[in-house]
Formats: sequence, C-alpha cells, structure tokens
Amino acid sequence: RYLSVVEADYAAAARVYQACVSRFPDDDYAWHYRGFNLHRAGATGAEVEAAFRTAVKLAEENPWWNSRLVTFLNADGQPRASYAEWKVAVERVDPEGTIVRANMWLARNFHRWVFREWVNAGRTSWAREVYDLVPERVRARGNWRYLQRQLENGPRAAWRSFLQDL
Repeated sequence: RYLSVVEADYAAAARVYQACVSRFPDDDYAWHYRGFNLHRAGATGAEVEAAFRTAVKLAEENPWWNSRLVTFLNADGQPRASYAEWKVAVERVDPEGTIVRANMWLARNFHRWVFREWVNAGRTSWAREVYDLVPERVRARGNWRYLQRQLENGPRAAWRSFLQDL
C-alpha cells in the first residue's frame, strides 16, 4: 500500500501484490490491488481485467471490487462490457436494492464510482440508471447533489465543448 499511495510506484506495488497472490491465491484483496496497481502502471487491459475478475470471483458481494471492474472496463474502451458487468454486479451486491435503501455507505462505495465514470464518459443514460437506484433521501445529501448537476448539465456541457472545438 505504501508503494502505491505514498511512492506512486505502481509497478513495484503490482509486483508485491503478484507475490501475494502467488502465495495466497484466494486473497481477493491482493487480486484487486494487483489489478489496481497494474492499471495505474499501464499494464495491458487483459492482465488488469483478469486480476479484477479474480477478485470479484473470490468475493462476489464486495462492492469495491465490483465497481472497480465496471469502471475499469469502461475506461479500457469496453463500454458495452462495462454496462453488462454493472447489471451482473448489482445482482451480486444488492439484488433487491435493500442495502442501498438501508445504508448510505453502499451508494458512496458502489453506485457513485460507476455513476461518475459513466457521466464523465458521456454515457448519461447509463449514469441515470445508476442514479435512480439510489434512494432520494441519499441523493439529497452530500455530493449527490453535485453529481445530479453533472448528470443534468453533462450533455449540454459536452455539446458546448464540441461546438467550441468546431
């Protein structure tokens, strides 16, 4: 963690996590952070995706691992795979929507990351689907108001930027 967070030496951190998964192949935390650091170090998409998928396979209900896989797929130029994975991730993490209704933590640590990734990528209809899964009482607090403005202004801002570039 020190190599990644403090030193920003993602390649070295990925090597440490590789050693961890070699010794402890069922360690979902190590698989996830191997993928995270590989991604930051500029590794191939397939290697990063495999690490994230292994973490999810080992801890299917983990919202962080699931959201990281979904956002990685989009960032890696696989938007359809990202969208499909989101649908499956929701089924793994909160199929009935009961956890997000009971606890703001899930909205911050699962829904928000996917929402932001898709809004920033201009996929506002997909972001709207994520947004709509979050209860109104949660969306009325914290940075969800800002995120709502991003959702509402995203297409207009993107259109203005496009016209300015012309």
